Amino acid sequence: MDIQGSRVLVLGGSGLVGMAVCRELLRREPETLIVHGRRPDRAEAAVRELESRSGDTRIAAATGDIFSLRGEPSERERVLAQVRQLRPGDLDEFTLYRLLADSRADIVVDCVNTATGIAYRDLFKATERVAVELDRGEASVEGIEHLLESLYVPRLIRHVQIMYRGMTNTGTRVYIKVGTSGTGGMGFNIPYTHSEERPSRMLLSKSAVAGAHSMLLFLMARTPGAPVTKEIKPAAAIAWKQIAAGPIYRRGVPVRMVDAAPRPLGDTFSTHDPGAA
Repeated sequence: MDIQGSRVLVLGGSGLVGMAVCRELLRREPETLIVHGRRPDRAEAAVRELESRSGDTRIAAATGDIFSLRGEPSERERVLAQVRQLRPGDLDEFTLYRLLADSRADIVVDCVNTATGIAYRDLFKATERVAVELDRGEASVEGIEHLLESLYVPRLIRHVQIMYRGMTNTGTRVYIKVGTSGTGGMGFNIPYTHSEERPSRMLLSKSAVAGAHSMLLFLMARTPGAPVTKEIKPAAAIAWKQIAAGPIYRRGVPVRMVDAAPRPLGDTFSTHDPGAA
């Protein structure tokens, strides 16, 4: 497919992989490049950075959590959105569908780490919380809703359904997914972990979701009327988006820095241990 003159949407375009993809796409002169980021500040910063090399390509920003409903849904609404039968009238409630509908892209490049977005809701902690509450005879509605909202399979299936409906309804011709192997392809004996477990349940959850996602994309690629669907699954890649100096942000808020004034420890610290032999 000739990219020149096409409308291209890059999901997760403000991230590390997404920005590399956007820079490469600009060399092929699309008519419009839509850079998606979960947060407006990141999407707009990505657009500003890319505009210096955009040429005749129009660059626009798009924002929103593609795993969520539009607006500010309650926990119960989020749960029901993942498990109830999907009706045509429900589509517009989803941020991802609205994003695809508004973009009307010929090509969608998906650089969002879908497996992380779904598996890091920590089903294990949610299950443990409900189990403990049940033993105490005090199971809470909040805990049960959080557990249901953390279930991987319904969320993944609904995500792929929305992606498929959004692209077929708006005429997307090509869908490229930058996938993940979960642990970087380094096996169970991974040298770093997200917990004291080796291997981490969270990392294995991400690998499990990534594998299931690949199979669903395999099926979508063989569906009549679906866009041409390809997945690229890089592994063992460690990189950084930029090297810079300045504030460190967490969830869009600068981390407060404190300068500690050195002072003599005096008698408050001693290497002598009276209990040592």
